[in-house]
Amino acid sequence: FPVTILLHDAGSQTEILDPETHDRIYAATSHFVQMLSFATKNHIKPNNFTLEFCRLQNSPDKMWQEIFFYNQKNLENIFWNFEEKIEEYLIKI
Repeated sequence: FPVTILLHDAGSQTEILDPETHDRIYAATSHFVQMLSFATKNHIKPNNFTLEFCRLQNSPDKMWQEIFFYNQKNLENIFWNFEEKIEEYLIKI
């Protein structure tokens, strides 16, 4: 792929992923974070600490609704694992 050659020439490492692996990785590293940002929109206000997280709140809803829909299974798995961890922490406090 020409883009891969360009990225390699720039010193990057690339890997070709199957769609399922791609969706699983991006659900964990991007999509779930975006979902949390939308869910906390009315509860977390921007400050120096939360500025980047709150910036996500202004992303286009329509685009993310489609991404959430098509990656729903992976997002649900991450959500239930996240909820489990939150419950563990709540028990400790």
